[in-house]
Formats: sequence, C-alpha cells, structure tokens
Amino acid sequence: MNRLIKAFVFVLVSILLSQSLSSWLYYTLFFLILVYIARRQRSALYKNILEYSYLFYALCGALAVLSYQGSYGQTFAPYHDDQYYYDTILALLSGYKETVILSATLYEYIVAGFYSIFSWIAVPSHMDLLPLNWCIGALTILESIKLSDFFFPLSKKKYYVLPVLVILFNSNYINGIVHLYRDGLMCYFLLLSVNHTLRKKYGWAILFAIFTGMVRGANGMLCFLFIALCYFSQKKFFTKVNVFFILVLGAGGVFY
Repeated sequence: MNRLIKAFVFVLVSILLSQSLSSWLYYTLFFLILVYIARRQRSALYKNILEYSYLFYALCGALAVLSYQGSYGQTFAPYHDDQYYYDTILALLSGYKETVILSATLYEYIVAGFYSIFSWIAVPSHMDLLPLNWCIGALTILESIKLSDFFFPLSKKKYYVLPVLVILFNSNYINGIVHLYRDGLMCYFLLLSVNHTLRKKYGWAILFAIFTGMVRGANGMLCFLFIALCYFSQKKFFTKVNVFFILVLGAGGVFY
C-alpha cells in the first residue's frame, strides 16, 4: 500500500512538472538520493518519513509554481524574495564578482555548488532549483522526529502520524520549503546542531552551529548558546552562586 501511494504521488508530481524536462529530471534525481539515504536509516519509520515528506513538498511546490504561472506568468512567489536568491545563485554559477556575491549566504553557495555540476549542460531555471529545497525539507522533518524521539520516544509507529502531520502542515514551514528560500537549510543545520548537542557530540554540534550562522547569523548564535548551556550544565557549572552572577551580568548587559 505504501509503495502504491508513493508511486501515485510521484507520477502526479511528474505530470505537474511535465512542462519542463530538466525540472522533472532534478525532481527524480533528488527523490533517488533520498531513497538512498532512507535505506541507510535504522528504521523503516524514518525511511517512510523521508520519502513521504519529499513527495508532499514536491506536490505543494509544483502546485504553487503552476498557480503562479496561471496568475501572472512567472514561477516566482508574489513577493519575489526567491527571485533574489535565484539571481544570486546564477551570479555565483557564472563566476560574476559583485557586491551581491559578497553578501551571499551559505545557502546560495551550497545550491550553486551542487548545480555547478550540471550547469555546463544548461543554466538551471528557477524550477530546476526547487527540488533541492524539497529534499532539504524532508531531511529537516526527519531531524525533527529524531529530536522528539530523544525526549518522548513513542512505542508504536502509528503514534508518529500526528507529530509528522503537525510539522508537515505548518504553513510557515511549507512556505519556506516550496519556495527558493534559505529557511529550510537553516532549520536543517540548526536541528543537526541541537541533536548532536543532546548526544554530547560537541564537535559536530559546533560545526553545524557555524553552518547555521553562515545561513542566518542570529540562529547560529542561538545554537552556540544552547551548546554552552548543555555543556556547562553537564559539567555542573550552574551552582547557585554562578547562576546569580550570570543573571546579574546578563541583566547588566541588557540595560547597558
């Protein structure tokens, strides 16, 4: 039954993307990459979460693109924030050096780096870049479930349906994933940092915190704060006296 549902959604998205052969090829490529990653997961549950999440975001993304094309003849979202990212990525692919390149975040560099493998064939369109975001969205869902498992492991697979649906149907997150925005990659690195911190793998946690900050600085700082709190808590640094001085210094910094 699972395979039939996945096959149906895959074919449905393929039909929606049929106007662009290159977009369909990228969509299929990232699906195969996720299938490979899914097979390396320790549970069938994680495998299904990855594949269903990708197909869900692909369906939402394809429908969004079609609605924009039908409304005003473009694939970009109404506010054109994704067009800014697309233009920056194209500039990176072409090697054009300008102020916009200096202000690019890690997100644009990662997307440009991946698509540079194929850019010699043809310059990727906006629609060609979207499947990478859908893939990142699926990986982020998996990290979210791993985080919930750390605190509240569920005994039966059917109990995971509700938390997965709550995350999948979060409108803000859907908006960040189906469009060419950096939010999904930032959330992915942030969750990787948090999950490694909770498992006391501080080296990896710091690395992913740096990556988070290179996508969006404020979120990277929050990662470092979380790492510090967990580390010092483990070392029993937070005695009553230390907490008092931390609060005093923190309050002083705020009012200063």
